Order: sequence, then C-alpha cells, then structure tokens
Amino acid sequence: MTVRDADKPGTAAATREKKPGCFLCVLDPHPCTEMQLEGRIVAAREYIINGEKTPVITLDCGTFVVSLALTRYYRSLVKELAALGSAIRNLTLRVYHLPGTPGIAEYKGRPLRRYQANSYTLVVLEPDTTRSR
Repeated sequence: MTVRDADKPGTAAATREKKPGCFLCVLDPHPCTEMQLEGRIVAAREYIINGEKTPVITLDCGTFVVSLALTRYYRSLVKELAALGSAIRNLTLRVYHLPGTPGIAEYKGRPLRRYQANSYTLVVLEPDTTRSR
C-alpha cells in the first residue's frame, strides 16, 4: 500500500480514522473480536495446557464470567495474585485486544466465555476508572 492508497476512502486506513477501534489492532495482524473487557478478579492460577504452564485469570464481568488464558509474560502477575488469596476478589482487571472467538460454556448458571490471549493482549490491574470509557 502506498501513502496515497491510505488516503483513499474505503481503504483500511481511512476506515480506522472514521470509526475508532482497538488501538492494538494496528499492531496485530489478527484483529480482535473483543476490544475491551473489565471485571472483578475471581481466581488467578496456573494450569498445564498443552504441556506448558499457562497463567489463567477468571473474571466476574457482571452478566457473564470470563476465563482468560494469558501468555507466559503474565506468569509472574498471576503468581503474585494467587499469593494474595481471597484479597484478589476486591481487585479489578481490564483486558484489551482479545483475538479469536471465545469458547462458550456455562458456570453456575451464568455464561462462561473462554478467551486465549496473544502477545498483543494487554492486561491492566486496577485501571483508572475515574475517566469515562
């Protein structure tokens, strides 16, 4: 794509300017299916998935529950959260840029969405919630 192509109406660059989207999709060749999620942390554990320790955080997002398998970059965060015990239930987590379609299940009568993060997914512990989203 040339610089002139990016300025033409109907191109990806022109479409992004008109409709705000995920700021991380600009970097990742795989667009996200969920731009942002936020919820109260219910659990933080490491599981063996495909023979590798995988950090997983479970969030209560109000009307549904999210199980988020993170990249190994977040292993230390999950270990520290797990060490806090039940105190983590007072913490909020915001997640940006979740690619792929979530697996859907049910947990205690509520919808459960299972997401697999990638290297462009960003997790923010205790985000500033005083600003409007």
